[in-house]
Amino acid sequence: MVDPSRADPLTAGAHKGLIAWIASMLTPDAYVMVIGGGLMMESGIRRVITTKDEDVVLLLVVSGSLQVADVSRIAELVRALGSEPTVRKDQTSVSCTLGTDDGRFFVEFVRGRRAGGGYFVSRAVLERVAARSAREGRVLVPPLEALAFLKAWAAVDKAKLVRAGKDGQGYHAARERAFRDDVQAVLGRILDVRQVDGAVVDELLEACGRDRAREVRRVLIEAGWPFESDGGGE
Repeated sequence: MVDPSRADPLTAGAHKGLIAWIASMLTPDAYVMVIGGGLMMESGIRRVITTKDEDVVLLLVVSGSLQVADVSRIAELVRALGSEPTVRKDQTSVSCTLGTDDGRFFVEFVRGRRAGGGYFVSRAVLERVAARSAREGRVLVPPLEALAFLKAWAAVDKAKLVRAGKDGQGYHAARERAFRDDVQAVLGRILDVRQVDGAVVDELLEACGRDRAREVRRVLIEAGWPFESDGGGE
């Protein structure tokens, strides 16, 4: 199994080099999308100086649309990068450790879940984020609204784990607070330079089930997101 604790913290410079290396290994039908702490650093959000890992999504162009790559395609890329893949049991992600001149870094290729309940972002949402992303060569850069949405989704997941009694050590509660702080920080960064593009969030909410959409929306509102209402009660 890949042990993220044995990897080095990822700096902004190391992030840039790592993404460029991954992108250089892609076939013409593939793109890598940056999400998580790497995107926060890349976007100049000041509270993030390093991140513990690199979260990315491998997407393939299929019939003109971007689709999350299957496990075998990700594993092939990981091996081409000189590492061995570790596949999560539910196949929602594939992880590895990649070595560069800057250090050894834990990389998670996020795949998401197909549909239904659970504690992981859906592939439908990831694919909508990809469709909204700017293309820089073979790299997809999501709008900050999408980053905030993904952080809000993660906060909802952590809150669900706490309510389910699966947080004896307080880890999930702490991560929920951290994700909520991230949502607020991303919103602040957007408002530093422009108005929020509400259409991005609305489109992502449409890819969610009713309960999930309401909960994610509520996290965004509590962080100061400019919605007119809280989207209804329980």
